Amino acid sequence: MEPNLNKNASNYRTLTDMPINIFEKICENLGDDYQQNYRWKLRHVCKSFRDVVDAWKLPKIEEIQIECDEKSINLNFRKIYNVTRDPKSQVSFSLCHSSREMAADDLVSVLARPEGYKLHQLKIGKKIDNRFCQLLCEKLRETSAKIDVEDVYLHWDNEQSIIDFLKMFQSIGYIDIERDDDKESINQGWIDKINKNGSLNVSGYCLIGLNFTENDPDFLIPRGLNLSKISILFNTLSVEKAIEIVQMLLESPSLEYCDVGAGIKGKTTFMKQLRKLGAKNHRKNGFRFFKYAIPNSDDFFEIRTYEEGTWIHGFLIERKST
Repeated sequence: MEPNLNKNASNYRTLTDMPINIFEKICENLGDDYQQNYRWKLRHVCKSFRDVVDAWKLPKIEEIQIECDEKSINLNFRKIYNVTRDPKSQVSFSLCHSSREMAADDLVSVLARPEGYKLHQLKIGKKIDNRFCQLLCEKLRETSAKIDVEDVYLHWDNEQSIIDFLKMFQSIGYIDIERDDDKESINQGWIDKINKNGSLNVSGYCLIGLNFTENDPDFLIPRGLNLSKISILFNTLSVEKAIEIVQMLLESPSLEYCDVGAGIKGKTTFMKQLRKLGAKNHRKNGFRFFKYAIPNSDDFFEIRTYEEGTWIHGFLIERKST
C-alpha cells in the first residue's frame, strides 16, 4: 500500500501564510530603518506581504521619473526639497522592473494615498508603451486616488495612453512637451486629443513648453492648442512665419498669455507687419508695446517685443481688460 503523501498537507504552512504580527516582529529585527531599507524587497515577495508593507509610512516623494526600454521599466523616486536644512530627510531610490504590472503596482503604491497626493514633478521618458499606461490607469481607478502634480515633462512621441494616464490626475499645473528636432512634426491628432472635452484637468491654467524648428508645417501647436497659457520656443523664425504665429494666437478665443522665444531677423519689418494686423504702438514704463483690440470684447491683447539691434528675440502676448 502506497503512503498517502497528502495526508498532512493541510498542516504545512509557507512563509506567505505567516500571521501579520509575527511578520512585523521579524521585520523589527532588521534595523531601525527597516521600513525604508526593505520595503521594496518585501513588497515583491507576495500579495500578503504587499498589504502589510503598504501600510507602512512612506517618506514624501516629490519627484518621479519613469523610463522604459525594450526589456525593463525604471522608476526613479526623489525627495528634492528641504534636504539642505534636514539631511536626514533625503530620499532617493530606483526600481527596475521587467514586469510592467509590478512596475505599475509599485508606482501606484506611492501615489495612492487616502489623504491625496501632491507631486512636485513627474517626468515621463521615451518609449512608454500602451500596456504600462493602461495598467497604471486601471490600478489608479481601483484606488480612487486624488493626485495633483505641479510639473509634468514628457516626450512628444508618447501615445494616446499617456494622455489617458494624465487624465487620472486631479490637477496639473504645467506640461512641458519635449521633441527631437530630427523627428517629424507633432501630430495634429495628438493635439486634438489633448483639447477634446478639456481632457486634462488643469489647475487654473496649463502652460505648454515646446521646442520647434521653422520646418514644422502649419505650426499646428499655436493654431490647435486650446489652452489659456502657452510657452513656445523656436530656434529662428522668418518675419513671415513669426507674424503668422502672432495672427494665430490673436485669433484664439481662450488665450490669456503666450511667451514666444525665437530669433527673428528684421525688427523694422516685424513691427510694420504687426501694425498691418491692427496692433497699435504704445509706450509703457519706457518699453515698446503694441495694443490689439479683441473683436466683440472690451479686452485687448498687449504685445511686448524683446529687441536687440535689428533682431527680435521673442515676444509676449497677454490678454488684458480695459
